Amino acid sequence: MDVMTDVLVIGSGIAALQASRFLGQHFQVQIITKSSVKMSSSYRAQGGVAAVTSQEDHPNFHIADTLNVSCSNK
Repeated sequence: MDVMTDVLVIGSGIAALQASRFLGQHFQVQIITKSSVKMSSSYRAQGGVAAVTSQEDHPNFHIADTLNVSCSNK
């Protein structure tokens, strides 16, 4: 199979998708990912920025969420 494209983006994290979105306004863009967009660290918010933003929130909740998600990726 031959695929013609102007730009090939390898990866589907947030940076790759944002770059693809911008470049797609001017070029033919193809994205290659290891399995699916939902399997990326960005989709699962790993490596993202988390912050306590309310009185009901606590840093321990963020730690527990990160540990739970990282264990489910195996």
